[in-house]
Amino acid sequence: MRQADVQIRSLQEDLKDTKLSLDLDYKNATTQIQNSIITIENQKENMLLAGEILKNTNNNYLQGLASLTDLLDAENASIEAQNNYTAAILDYKVAEIALIKSKGELKTLIK
Repeated sequence: MRQADVQIRSLQEDLKDTKLSLDLDYKNATTQIQNSIITIENQKENMLLAGEILKNTNNNYLQGLASLTDLLDAENASIEAQNNYTAAILDYKVAEIALIKSKGELKTLIK
């Protein structure tokens, strides 16, 4: 009987720890989603700015006011900004999945 009480208490503590862990996972996932949204917005602005810089640099290059190196640098910066934006969207999707997982709803993704 005494051993059964010890096992019950142990199981209750395990359950408590599991609930705390799930709550922490949920809070972390919601924080990551919020951070990802901010990052997406920032990266989108960066991408648009890099596109404008590329457009202006291209015009300057065609008019002989910018070097080929300037144009290539602007193209590389634009591509990097696009990649960063795509990576931010991917991070958001990963955070969404972590949130779904923390709620125990991964099976809802399978249809």
